[in-house]
Amino acid sequence: MIPRLFVRRWFQPLCQGASLLALNGYVAFFTTFQLYQGPLKNICLPVLNCHSCPAALFACPIGALQYFIMTHRLPLYVLSSLALVGITLGRLSCGLVCPFGFLQDVIFKIGSVRIELPRWCRHIKYAVLFGVVCLISYVFAVPAFCKICPVAVLEAGFPLALHDPAVSQRIFNTSTGVFTGWLFVFKTVCIGVLLVASASIKRPFCRILCPLGAFLGLFNRYSLLRLDVNRDACTGCEKCARICPVDLNLMFDANSAECVRCMKCTACDHVKAKHVFSFFRRENNV
Repeated sequence: MIPRLFVRRWFQPLCQGASLLALNGYVAFFTTFQLYQGPLKNICLPVLNCHSCPAALFACPIGALQYFIMTHRLPLYVLSSLALVGITLGRLSCGLVCPFGFLQDVIFKIGSVRIELPRWCRHIKYAVLFGVVCLISYVFAVPAFCKICPVAVLEAGFPLALHDPAVSQRIFNTSTGVFTGWLFVFKTVCIGVLLVASASIKRPFCRILCPLGAFLGLFNRYSLLRLDVNRDACTGCEKCARICPVDLNLMFDANSAECVRCMKCTACDHVKAKHVFSFFRRENNV
């Protein structure tokens, strides 16, 4: 049995930190200045980690999905692999693996003002998934979400501009001293707003804009990994809601599409995860 204190305070950040290093382990870029193009780049892991990040070893599933859509080919590989993860683990990768989720969690700990998102905001990410990722990419044959993705500018745009003079010249014209890449400026503003908002709002990008979270969340109610709440023994202390990184109250919807499966709520005696992670079981739970 894993101690509840460890589950609540250390299990999630340790998993997130380890995944950050594993996903972005291509340190050779800093000597060769060439992106990794080995066999691992053909693998899409269920996390939003930019394909063009200098240290990235794997492909971004949303970028790969858009590539198939914009070339008018059926994205069977991407959809089937993501669906397999979704039906097995739900949004577990959002809670324990995603590097950008990790960054938002860290920033939130720094802030002092706390703001709750209106419930309707959670529907925006589905519009991003179907409208931007699918429809616009198909009609205009461009990777639409990649063009505006704030994660891309943080993980790829800034590092590439710092290391590649050709990229930095396109972004900031060193001869005239003015910005020439207005799309880059727009994405920089977006990532700035998101990072500032993360100090007061729990995971704003994951809950409002992330198309990958929207897709995986569709499977939460049917995934093999499920959260069970012993409602008969619940005291109504709302401890699970206070420690939840997406402000869920498990008494009302333990397997909501918004749940990122971070497992923090299993620190409560009356919440347990079933099936895949049986080591979270509590003897006094139903």
